[in-house]
Amino acid sequence: MLSAAGDGGKPFQVDHSLVSEIRDYLPCHRLDKDKFVSAMNHGYLLSKVYQEELGKNPVSAASKQLQGHQMFHKLLSRCKLAFPDVRAFVHARLEEDFAAAKVEENRLISRFGLSKGDIIHLEDMIRHVKKTTESHKFSGIGYAVDHEVGTDSH
Repeated sequence: MLSAAGDGGKPFQVDHSLVSEIRDYLPCHRLDKDKFVSAMNHGYLLSKVYQEELGKNPVSAASKQLQGHQMFHKLLSRCKLAFPDVRAFVHARLEEDFAAAKVEENRLISRFGLSKGDIIHLEDMIRHVKKTTESHKFSGIGYAVDHEVGTDSH
């Protein structure tokens, strides 16, 4: 016998086959804290194969993550820019080549009319993406069967 909290705790009848069926449902993903944080930082779940690819080139990984960042697209759209317009600046900042970044910053201001505030906003996004990429722990459920049947590369 079950009781309903919203009904003053009065008992009511439930079809036990329904309860058994619901208990048999499994969630699609079971994420521990690190996996959940990674999914939130990236905005999606990453396959093990994709994670390994990102780990081979952290600058490229951060650049890819930035290109998928919704706020980055909003900033580019507001400034009437496309990623190729800011690629050199992004890569210079990711590689911590501050001299090249300063040259690119001046180019963005003079050629495209970006404000200092836009540059600071862009730098903040780059810093955030770089931090999450560098601190990224490769995660995943890691079942051997996933590798065997190819479900680790979605």
